[in-house]
Amino acid sequence: MSGKEAPGEAPDAWRKWQEELRWSAEHALEYPPEGLMAYSCAVVPGSRRAFLKAHFSQPPSEDALDAIQAVESEVAAYMPDDFELETELEVVPAGAAPRLLPAIAFQASHGA
Repeated sequence: MSGKEAPGEAPDAWRKWQEELRWSAEHALEYPPEGLMAYSCAVVPGSRRAFLKAHFSQPPSEDALDAIQAVESEVAAYMPDDFELETELEVVPAGAAPRLLPAIAFQASHGA
């Protein structure tokens, strides 16, 4: 995976890919795992590289980790084969705000 623009791809193509990334993650998170506060993502402009970030309110269980791996797999299915995806987990301390990436695919409601 090169992490570079495809030949002939517009310099701002990353915007299209970021929306595709956000949408596919949102779709994959129809049933979010327990403890997930938010899920954010970002495409590196001018590249074929993207970051996915799961923000948890508590350390994730094995089931939650499996669910996040399934999200990455589903997102990858929507992206070109040469797209490089990296998933990061964040356990957000009580009272703190998550360190969100620019595109938000999921955010738990405050009453949840």
